[in-house]
Amino acid sequence: MKFSFSRKFPFLLKKKFFCSEPWVGLFSIQINQDVTFCPCYLKMKIGNLNENSPAEIWNADALVKLRASFRDGNLPPVCQNQLCPVALDKKL
Repeated sequence: MKFSFSRKFPFLLKKKFFCSEPWVGLFSIQINQDVTFCPCYLKMKIGNLNENSPAEIWNADALVKLRASFRDGNLPPVCQNQLCPVALDKKL
């Protein structure tokens, strides 16, 4: 958990994380029709076009959990220790 100081408010604030990728991000489709979210870092398989509809893939449990974590300002456990700018606390 990261914290930062606020100049406006001199008390400790919890660091907020946000990544737009789970809503608008990059998906890749492999030759075998596997759909992968965040192909540069997580390489998270979220479905297969032969087995799942696009709506099922878009609403895959793993992707819904990522969205909920970022919506709440938390860095999801699967994103921790990744080399992406969000996990490294850098601006996209």
